[in-house]
This record gives sequence, structure tokens and C-alpha cells, in this order.
Amino acid sequence: MMILLWILCIASILGSALYLVLERQAAAYNRAVPPWPDACPPIEPYLEGGFGRRS
Repeated sequence: MMILLWILCIASILGSALYLVLERQAAAYNRAVPPWPDACPPIEPYLEGGFGRRS
């Protein structure tokens, strides 16, 4: 029973360490790639028949 307790304890420590590493990697990736608001062109003029359509 004591061996099972030690295995669970070590697994918990390894799991929390892995979570912290992945959390820091995700935070670093989010800082490195900022979300640009003008990444996608607006599609409203196409939907309203503005430019690009011959009438």
C-alpha cells in the first residue's frame, strides 16, 4: 500500500510540473504571436455589391 502511495505522489508531482511547463510555453507563444485585428479583409463590401461586381 505504501508503494502505491509513493507512485501516486510521484505521478502528481510530475503531472503538475508538466502542466507548469506547458502553461509557460503557451504564454510565451501567445506573446510571440499577437492577434492582429486587420489580419482578415472585410467582406461586407462584397456582400453589399460594392466593389468587384459589375452591375
